[in-house]
Amino acid sequence: TQPPQDVNADWRSVLLSGTRDLWLKRREAGIDARLQYVNGQGGLDIDGYTNVCKALRDVHAGVAVYMSVDLLDILCGIQRWLIHYGYTAPIIITSGYRTPERNRSIEGAARNSLHTKGMAVDIRIPGVSTQILGRMAQMFQRGGVGFYMNKDFVHIDVGRVRYWKG
Repeated sequence: TQPPQDVNADWRSVLLSGTRDLWLKRREAGIDARLQYVNGQGGLDIDGYTNVCKALRDVHAGVAVYMSVDLLDILCGIQRWLIHYGYTAPIIITSGYRTPERNRSIEGAARNSLHTKGMAVDIRIPGVSTQILGRMAQMFQRGGVGFYMNKDFVHIDVGRVRYWKG
């Protein structure tokens, strides 16, 4: 992928230019795949997007929904940022979409969690600290970021911009 030639281009636009893909790993679902969700013309790659949504499904209920493309873009941006600095690793999904029933069964889960709307994920990246990963997500200024240091994951959503430690 070639970055835009405009030197004044926003760094987020540079990271998200061209095709967009994600290397996702999810042990509970048996997934370790690189999936393209946006094609070279900037349109959704329907098959790839569908597979990303399946990877982010509620594995306990076996239910998938259409996930927010803005959320996927944050994940793609983080992954490309790391690749730019020579670090290649999958995004480990610890939680994606949750059915409302599943969400209610999780201690400490927000009542109106954005997980139930396909607008949130909990992730980790091997070799990247929770603090660094959370700060990277914050830089996108596209939603909420929760730092769960003791549980070794970061919550990322595309709701209102806010930050917290859990």
